[in-house]
Amino acid sequence: MDTFAETLAGFTADLAPTRVPRSVGAQAMRLLLDTAGVTLAAAAEDFARSVQAVARTLGGPPESSLWGSPAQVGMAAAVLANGTLAHGLDYDDTLEDAIVHTGSCCVTAALAAGEARHASGPEVLAAIVAGVEVMAAVGSVAPGAFHRRGFHPTALCGSFGAATAAGRLLGLKRAELVTAFGLCGSQASGIIEYLADGTWTKRLHAGWAAHAGVVAALLAQAGFTSPRTVFEGTHGFYQGFAGAAPDPARLTALGSALGREWAIERLMFKAYPCGSINQPYMDCAARIRTRPGFDPAAIRTIVCRPRRPIPHRRYGESGGPRPIAFRPGGFTVLVSPGRSPRQSGHPLEQGAPRGEQLLRAIRVHDRQNIPEAREGACKSNLGPVRRPGWAKVFRERV
Repeated sequence: MDTFAETLAGFTADLAPTRVPRSVGAQAMRLLLDTAGVTLAAAAEDFARSVQAVARTLGGPPESSLWGSPAQVGMAAAVLANGTLAHGLDYDDTLEDAIVHTGSCCVTAALAAGEARHASGPEVLAAIVAGVEVMAAVGSVAPGAFHRRGFHPTALCGSFGAATAAGRLLGLKRAELVTAFGLCGSQASGIIEYLADGTWTKRLHAGWAAHAGVVAALLAQAGFTSPRTVFEGTHGFYQGFAGAAPDPARLTALGSALGREWAIERLMFKAYPCGSINQPYMDCAARIRTRPGFDPAAIRTIVCRPRRPIPHRRYGESGGPRPIAFRPGGFTVLVSPGRSPRQSGHPLEQGAPRGEQLLRAIRVHDRQNIPEAREGACKSNLGPVRRPGWAKVFRERV
């Protein structure tokens, strides 16, 4: 019986460009454009200059571009920087099923490897699709479990998507892809202690995962070995990071769905540069502020109702500008009068008026504990790009 790694590898090896449905290929192109846009938007940031300097120091053959820079470096060094920039503003896509960001890992790896190997456009798009589907499957085995144990799912799952995307374009065979996945499992890392002080480590998670995935693909191609039971083994990926062995029936179901159901079609492209859970609150605040007579000084309480349970510790009350991006309602302060609701940056860093007071006014309620409706209530259902209104949002983004 095939292991989960062998099932994922078989799907990847068999996914020729001609087998990618037209709608799926179109979504891959949207993801590519979205990832390129948010990466270039981050190119002038301090963290971008830092990681690009390190990528240039790591060097390698001049085969893959550092986005937003004229420099070319080895593909593994390139994705370290490009993945970090792509995720750095928290403006990149999200797959809510698995709570992962796919483009910053899969698109960056596919374009770096594709550029290095002079791949065609359809080959690159097929590699992106394969990477997203594998990353989604790995993350969907135990959704929420990684966060509960203090890990960032994108950091853990991203290397598998990147190895898939790069591996297809490097010409890895099925057995080599299995080896690459085993190597990804041993390189997986990424704690969420960035919530404590708002420092830069979350930004690095996608870049480091993409880097690990490309290195895993190169090592597999060079004949390195790794365990084929990386996922379901006694000391495997899920035992280590989710705290329990994966459900065999769940692995079978996810494996059987590959090539029939497409996770890439469920991606959410963000309207605002903040954590996905905050998108509806930003949307509501943007609309409320346009109402006649709106006075932010009159706000006493902001009630937020999450669409899904909040993972353990993920949205704590820790300080610093970074955690604010992930606290429900925290970015509501961005849409106060005089600011664009899609303007990046952290208002508390910039001394926004009443920012601290607004944050203290936020109350979060789950669906079982919804308070009585108050004046100024607003509903938003921002979600996957196929929902009404998202086509306009995407056009504005790109």
